[in-house]
Amino acid sequence: MDMIALVYCAVVAGAAPLGSDAAAGSTVMAEPVAVADEAPQAAALEDLETRIVALEEARRIGDSVTAGEKGFAIRSADGAWRLGLRGVLQLDTREYLGRCAPVFVDTFFLKQARMVWDVQGYDRVSLKFVPDFGNGKAVIIDAYAEGRLRPELRVKAGKSKPPIALERLQGDAVVAFTERGVTQILTPSRDIGYSLLGTVGGGLLSYEAGIYNGAADGDSPDADTAERKEFAGRIFAHPLRALGVRALNALGVGVGGSIGDRVGSTAAPGVASYKTPAQQTMFSYRSTVLADGEQARVAPQGYWYAGPAWVLGEFVRSVQRVRVGSSRATLTAGGWQAAGGVVVTGEAASYDGLAPAGRCGAVEVAGRFGQVEFDSKAFPVYADPAASVRAIRSWGADVNWWVRKAVRLSLEYDDSKFLGGATRGRRTREQAVLTRVQVIL
Repeated sequence: MDMIALVYCAVVAGAAPLGSDAAAGSTVMAEPVAVADEAPQAAALEDLETRIVALEEARRIGDSVTAGEKGFAIRSADGAWRLGLRGVLQLDTREYLGRCAPVFVDTFFLKQARMVWDVQGYDRVSLKFVPDFGNGKAVIIDAYAEGRLRPELRVKAGKSKPPIALERLQGDAVVAFTERGVTQILTPSRDIGYSLLGTVGGGLLSYEAGIYNGAADGDSPDADTAERKEFAGRIFAHPLRALGVRALNALGVGVGGSIGDRVGSTAAPGVASYKTPAQQTMFSYRSTVLADGEQARVAPQGYWYAGPAWVLGEFVRSVQRVRVGSSRATLTAGGWQAAGGVVVTGEAASYDGLAPAGRCGAVEVAGRFGQVEFDSKAFPVYADPAASVRAIRSWGADVNWWVRKAVRLSLEYDDSKFLGGATRGRRTREQAVLTRVQVIL
């Protein structure tokens, strides 16, 4: 060990006083040293060696354990394995305004309280496990393993987001709004299955295709009681990236979709209920309605991130066969949304979130419009027209203050109008103010 050698030389050199003939380099016969004097020097050298080994071990451990805005990480001695751990906390408030205020309850609640475990090995395999204790429940949000054969070919297995909708696939902690847009109610939140995915041409094209259990719109099941499965896939391209124009690098377009069969039962009907951006149920099927075969979704989508500005848009259409008693129908629900924003402090906007550059953080202002319409054939046999709306038209505005990449404060206003959904005329207009404190450690 180089450090031990240096220390030993220093100890030996110390035995010759400065200015002596030995220090001057002259050839002088050294006087005999008593054997008894060698013991303390040997003990001192052994003690120094022990301390150096301890320091080297402490430095090695220090290099393998890190902490920062991305959480905690532990690396193996050879660097082949990495265990990452971080926590995500979202504390929300929801306050209703106008005529809907007496109907709904203003509340504080834990939207998310998650532990994100991320294991990486040899740049080839990874495992992600995300339990969540928010909303008064303990659930598994994500639990999947991924193998990387090549950048163009990866294999994923477990519970994850099906590759359908653009905003749904965006990370929960970086979506510009406290609640996702109205079109996301027409796609599953999570599902269990196997998929192949990859990127081609350095990000010019990405794809994912897989077989899943099949989940109802907005659902995130942990089990499946039916043999029939669902295929889901998505292709997304950055067609102008090859031009080398920086402003066009993050212009992306694509399409996702799914198709499969699902037959419901009394215990598991296989049909969804749909909520407003302020998380109030606005459409639900009658309790006797069951899924009765094929369900298909299609979702054309696109975004453009250019400097501090961004826009995102998508259309989602969900078609499902249902039945009640001997009556059967194929019902369609479809909608669109357009969103955009700007980082007023000048940082670059990104689909994967932004990184504040200044001491005071980054401020982002965003807005969106969207609507969803339900099939008129659903009424009155499959849905109660006095309780379920025929359509929702919604807009919202949001201000995000990214104090640090790990700390975000949000203030959002949502305004939704409805067609139908009341005993007489329309359901009461819904106005709500949402706030969020988000911390990632």
